[in-house]
Amino acid sequence: MFGRSRSLESIEGLFGIHPVGLRPFDCTPRLPSGWDRMSLDDITAFGSRFSVEVRAEAPEKIRLIVTRDGKALFSEAGASGAAFRANL
Repeated sequence: MFGRSRSLESIEGLFGIHPVGLRPFDCTPRLPSGWDRMSLDDITAFGSRFSVEVRAEAPEKIRLIVTRDGKALFSEAGASGAAFRANL
């Protein structure tokens, strides 16, 4: 298991990634004010290697995109602070 670290706390705080099974995870991203996007690349977790990107789409609206090997596995828009469930 992970040891607690400042970077892990930042990832949990900004991206809000929490496992809900062997492959699915919840993501509750919090895009800081003034940022148009943020991403985590080459994450190894849940038995897979993938990337997560969060984009601002409109005031108070964001899009979460999960990719593996350059292919989108998940792309969904929602309110800023909304929870998304992705399955790898």
